[in-house]
Amino acid sequence: MTNTWPISALDVIGYFSLLEEKVLPRVLPPVYQVREQHGIVLLPPYTEIGGLCVGPLADRLVVLCGLNDQNVEGTRRFLDLIGIHPRSSDDQAEPWDDSVPAVDDEPSSTTLGPKPTLLIASPVPSGEIEYKQQRMECLEAAIGLEPLALYYHPRLALMETVFIRDFPKEELANQYIALGERVMGMVSDMPEQLESRFWQMLPTDTLKIENRNSGDSMEVVTELLARAWVASKPTLSLQSSGLLDLMYSRLGIASELEDRIAQVRVNLATSFDDAASRWANWAGKLLRRAMNQGSNIELLRQSLQKSSRALAIKVDHHEALNLWGAALGAWAKQKSGPDAARLFAEADEKLDRSLAIKPDFHDALFNRAWLKALQGDAAGCVALLRQWASIAPSVSGRELEGNADFDRIRNDPAFLAFCETLPG
Repeated sequence: MTNTWPISALDVIGYFSLLEEKVLPRVLPPVYQVREQHGIVLLPPYTEIGGLCVGPLADRLVVLCGLNDQNVEGTRRFLDLIGIHPRSSDDQAEPWDDSVPAVDDEPSSTTLGPKPTLLIASPVPSGEIEYKQQRMECLEAAIGLEPLALYYHPRLALMETVFIRDFPKEELANQYIALGERVMGMVSDMPEQLESRFWQMLPTDTLKIENRNSGDSMEVVTELLARAWVASKPTLSLQSSGLLDLMYSRLGIASELEDRIAQVRVNLATSFDDAASRWANWAGKLLRRAMNQGSNIELLRQSLQKSSRALAIKVDHHEALNLWGAALGAWAKQKSGPDAARLFAEADEKLDRSLAIKPDFHDALFNRAWLKALQGDAAGCVALLRQWASIAPSVSGRELEGNADFDRIRNDPAFLAFCETLPG
């Protein structure tokens, strides 16, 4: 008689390949060792079970089962082999683990474990109502748990499609969404679960956030980002509460985390126009960092990429064009000769397009004047500065006095005369 062990009683000690050459195959089935009898080593059978690594390696299982007898009996034997069994919630035992699936409907009173397992009946036909119900009951009786259902749609047999994207109003799309939420709930990644953990670790007094040490601050930010990544829903309280801005402005966030927060903001955009504006905002942050680091070329390149993403969504985004022109101008400062002339010309063209869309855009007017100053064109610079001063909400001579980029025209009479007209 051959001894058998449930996979839950085995440990993985290596991986087995049928290939003689030292080439990584697509699937490396695990080699098991019986935990209580270390002298017994098992090579995996080359079946579905052998290649799944379901016992020692998986944290959660999602098991799909058809409704015919072969599928039902095969699934029952498979779950027995890997040590998965049902347990009623009425039992006085501890939960399988700390993960509680979050679902809209009433959760089942029975669960599969000890490795949390979700049972799905698929494909389920849309017709044959009585017989379909009978087969669903057979599956429930065999496994001991009421399964979720994924209905069959004939479109799936005719063409490849992302169903929840292409046919969001079909019932099957809703079933896939519900399944996704159940899977996320199994690993505590539902927005409500993450939000609960986040609020538990965040001090109620926002002033305390500023006084936390850097390690605690990074922990809060990381939890915040994880929750926002998964939620991707701008209506949730985390987004509307302004905590992203609080984390950014008060915790001294490192540049890497700043970029991750910017990406989260893009993901939470509520429309195409909103997404374009958030890409442009990210480009602006990168441009400021580049300028603070002496026109850092890599940061300028990243800023240009973000501006291009904004313009790919909205071709007439005047702010993205302005930032693109400013980044090209800062890049031109690092060059000389024909290379500098080419970059200055490209920067001026972007700023000209920005002003063609919004003629009273004072930031683009100032940046265009800045380009003229860098090239020593005092007359052109002063003409643009006069337009800028006439429409900017607030102007001050300090904006020009401490700016070394205007040094080439600093002593020009027209420039000096203009500076005398500015307050402060």
